[in-house]
Amino acid sequence: TDDSEPHLCDDKPCEFCKTRGCNDHETIVPNTLSCIQCTRNSECDGMAFGQRCTKDLLLGRSDSCYTQYHLPGIPIEKGCVSDLSESHPCKQNSPNCEICSEENDCNRGKALCYKCNSKTDDDCSEILNGSTLTECKGECMTLVDDYTERGCVEDFPVESVANCENSE
Repeated sequence: TDDSEPHLCDDKPCEFCKTRGCNDHETIVPNTLSCIQCTRNSECDGMAFGQRCTKDLLLGRSDSCYTQYHLPGIPIEKGCVSDLSESHPCKQNSPNCEICSEENDCNRGKALCYKCNSKTDDDCSEILNGSTLTECKGECMTLVDDYTERGCVEDFPVESVANCENSE
């Protein structure tokens, strides 16, 4: 084995190591996972950027993000599994919950956004009652400069997104 390698000991995380004094690690470590955290569908809609999970973890353990649904496809709550009580439905393997941990903000969901540019579509700067919505990975964004551009946050240059976030 490597100098330090995670293992399971009686279903509990533990580490084995071979060098002198190698077991001097902290037993509580900072949580590095970020999850979308909201409590109503209107809050949850289209959030692309989450918040760091705040509960510290025992060495060798990891956290997950969750989404709890009221009806299929309608989230009512999202957050970090480490913040949940043991009796919470998402800790009890409820079919109304999805758990993920493959990447930060993995519980973001999809947003439906208008996508247009007033340079090529005169109606883009107006109210978009009849316009088509596009499914986005993250949040919706509207850039207003000498023209109006609407779309998915992931389609805009990083600098534009940063400027937009800093202006809030």
